[in-house]
Amino acid sequence: MEFNVPKCKVMYCGKGNTGYNYNRDKQPLDEVECEKGIGVIFCKDLKSSVHRREACSKTNRMIGCSRTIKYRNPQSLTSLYKSLVRPHLDHCSTVWNPHYKKDKIVLASSYASVLAS
Repeated sequence: MEFNVPKCKVMYCGKGNTGYNYNRDKQPLDEVECEKGIGVIFCKDLKSSVHRREACSKTNRMIGCSRTIKYRNPQSLTSLYKSLVRPHLDHCSTVWNPHYKKDKIVLASSYASVLAS
């Protein structure tokens, strides 16, 4: 099996990183600011704000889809929320652990928008 150079990327983390240019088979590797791995978006500053934004936008899209439901009894909305919306917010939460206050506020507003609909 051959090494696929175009799929390989470099992300520089930490202060004072010189940003050395890496090559493989005389081809320079692409530099990226953020990369998705194991379902979580990692950025070079190692903060989870980009992943939080993506998770909240996915949940808002799912909430928008749930507004088209004709019969809106609380039991069916709760089961739809637990099966369609909540997994997007809980996915890999131990990895991106929302410890910043602004992250918690955005996640709380996503939960509150479900309850209001």
